[in-house]
Amino acid sequence: MFILSYLILNIKTHNLKDKDIIIASAIISIIFGIHPIHVESVAWISERKDLLYSFFYLLSVIFYILYYRSHGGNISFALSNRWYILSFISFLFSILSKPMAVTLPLVLLLMDWYPLRRFRGTKNGIFIFFEKIPFFLFSLLSGILTIMAQEGAITGYNLIPIYTRLLVISKALVDYALNIFFPFDLTPLYLYPEPWNVSILKFEYLISLISLMIIVVFLIFLRKYKILITLFVYYLISLAPVLGILQVGVQYMADRYMYLPSLAFLIPLGLLWLFMEKKPILKRGFVSIIVLFSLISLIKTYNQIHIWQDGISLWNHILERLPGVYIGYKNRGDALRLKGDYQSAIDDYSRAIYINRFYLEAYYARSNTYVKIGRYKEALKDIDYVLEFMKKPEYLNTRGVIYAGLGDFERAIDDYKEALRIDPGFYPARKNYAIALIKIGRDDEARRVLKGIQ
Repeated sequence: MFILSYLILNIKTHNLKDKDIIIASAIISIIFGIHPIHVESVAWISERKDLLYSFFYLLSVIFYILYYRSHGGNISFALSNRWYILSFISFLFSILSKPMAVTLPLVLLLMDWYPLRRFRGTKNGIFIFFEKIPFFLFSLLSGILTIMAQEGAITGYNLIPIYTRLLVISKALVDYALNIFFPFDLTPLYLYPEPWNVSILKFEYLISLISLMIIVVFLIFLRKYKILITLFVYYLISLAPVLGILQVGVQYMADRYMYLPSLAFLIPLGLLWLFMEKKPILKRGFVSIIVLFSLISLIKTYNQIHIWQDGISLWNHILERLPGVYIGYKNRGDALRLKGDYQSAIDDYSRAIYINRFYLEAYYARSNTYVKIGRYKEALKDIDYVLEFMKKPEYLNTRGVIYAGLGDFERAIDDYKEALRIDPGFYPARKNYAIALIKIGRDDEARRVLKGIQ
């Protein structure tokens, strides 16, 4: 982060002292490192890919700036330039780490416009687009593969209309910015609002739209300060994949999504320091604000880390804020079950079902937990309800285990067979099928069943 900040500020302010640029870069890097909005990406093991993709993303930008400084002027030069090649390889590593890196080609084009100022004439512009073709091709491929992989999880426009999505996006853009400057209300779950509860007449959506329009007008009036336009457009581009045009999941925003987009608000801090170089009074005031903000960030970061201590503390925090979120009770129940607190887990699953009686995952989880403590009849009732709506191998396998627990091995075998018919490679059903056969003395059949594992 420090190296990238230094290179960018050097391009923008090459006539200033190196010491001031180093200090400005350090300010950006320190705030980036301690800001509480970044805790989720670091503390949540599943989101360590954020760190990996961000590392290679920033590395690609660094190599691209070095390529620019080597004064490439034609496509053959680009393809043989070591900095260009390193930039492209870093981009590939980034996009393989997390598909959110698809935005990088657009960000590089934005940098070509400003601060690199490479668009000088039509011929030069064509060359700049040509050298991005490899980047765009892999971004397109990654985007297509990601959409195909998420196809079943994408919420249709019949459930959340485009009008609703645009209003929620406008609110998200404003909320993200507020969370950078006022990180007092951060949470691991920002629940997507019910579509019927989203309207332009509601204050939170109206004020968000007005705020964005004011920013756009402000940028038009200050268009000679291209760095402001660049940062705003970068903010939009870097967040675009997760803003909800293609909505996946129950959240409308997440702290982890701001890991790199936060730079749109942190780079101006370095610029402000450079601007105040010959204004000692303003500089002292700025230093005081930065120190105060750093202390607040450290305290908030410490608190956020404790929220992510384990699944129970995480969902406790969420349910304190959002007591009606049924997914929260189900997920806390999962964490309690892993710790062996089966009765508390059952209580949480029951709360989730009370809030949403069609929440099949909670029924399934409660059924498995009943099995753990030998309450097979209650487990059977739950899994029967689930299987009325959906037949999956894991559901059938669970009912087979329940029947086996009740001593009804024939019915258990029927369920294992059905599970294997749907998915012949489903190992738990095959293993349990063989065990059930052994229990009723059909050892030869059990051996044949187990041979299917090999």
